[in-house]
Amino acid sequence: MHSKSSLPLLKTNVMLVLLLFLLGLVCTPLPAAIAVEITDLGTLGGDQSGAVAINDSNQVIGWSWTTGNNDSHTFLYQNGQMSDLYPFLYAERISNAGQVAGVAASHDIFYPAMYDTLTGEFSTLGSLGGASDGFAGLALSIDTPGHVVGYAFLPNSNRYHAFLYDNGTMRDLGCVPGTRAGCLTVASDINDQGQIVGAGQPVGSSLLYAFLYEKGVMTDITPRGSSWAAATAVNNNGHVVGTYLTKNRLFTHSFIYANGQLTEIGLGTQDTEAYDINDVGQVVGMTIVSPTACRTCYEYAPHAFLYQNGVLIDLNNLLPEGSPWELTWAYAINNNGNIVGEGTINGQTHAFLLRLTSSSQVRQAKR
Repeated sequence: MHSKSSLPLLKTNVMLVLLLFLLGLVCTPLPAAIAVEITDLGTLGGDQSGAVAINDSNQVIGWSWTTGNNDSHTFLYQNGQMSDLYPFLYAERISNAGQVAGVAASHDIFYPAMYDTLTGEFSTLGSLGGASDGFAGLALSIDTPGHVVGYAFLPNSNRYHAFLYDNGTMRDLGCVPGTRAGCLTVASDINDQGQIVGAGQPVGSSLLYAFLYEKGVMTDITPRGSSWAAATAVNNNGHVVGTYLTKNRLFTHSFIYANGQLTEIGLGTQDTEAYDINDVGQVVGMTIVSPTACRTCYEYAPHAFLYQNGVLIDLNNLLPEGSPWELTWAYAINNNGNIVGEGTINGQTHAFLLRLTSSSQVRQAKR
């Protein structure tokens, strides 16, 4: 049985590379002309849930506590219904072909795996030959043709490398050229053109670099002056989003990398993490806000954001007055502009689906 406590352990393996410690203040008084419809996706019987990905058919995947709050299972939400994908234990992305990347257990070892929502079948993908504490690796993304990326452990070591799974074979993507002592790498996303993004760390170093892998070459795309960066998603135009630590090591900012040029999301004291970008160029993620406008009070809160046309919008400012929601994390956006993530409603964390609809005036940002 997949226990509630084991899900964070699985996710921790990703967060060791992909998440940054966040400090900061955000003030985003933004006028815009966007209105929204929000749907509470509910749970599998427990108190909490969260959505992590959505495809262009509006199939949503995520996690939910089950009845009794003792276990956390992966769910698929489609056509207004949430279904339990157990024994598929953890999911991170869903392709436009309805295939899900994640992890499943075989002979008491967790392996990178994929689940087909059309056939209801799941399969483990093997490994790079190693495992650590019963964990062989994790599949983090899958493209429409069915190529899978993630990370897997190497034989006889605690090192893990990014992989590409193609036509039944798992291939080690290695390190950025010039890395002498070896590396740890994670592939976080792949687009339909086969471009792969992720993060890597030289062995024995505190540096973390963002990478773009294409045509057999891994390229460091870390913003200049940063010692800590991770690329999290790439759209079908080859535009990459990620997060990095600023040169003064005080703030985390998101970035868009496109055609060799970098655009910053989050300026000055504005902390942001970008998680996804659609083919239109809309970006979603999380930004830290402080209700008291100070950097020493530690009264920080995560808020979900949408970035489009050069403007960062707190999604909470799109909600109607009196809404019971506080939207905290926006993890994915599809090409229809539909956003999924986590928020709190009536004191509980629930998965949400946010649809951008007709025009209206956005409320002034909270400070």
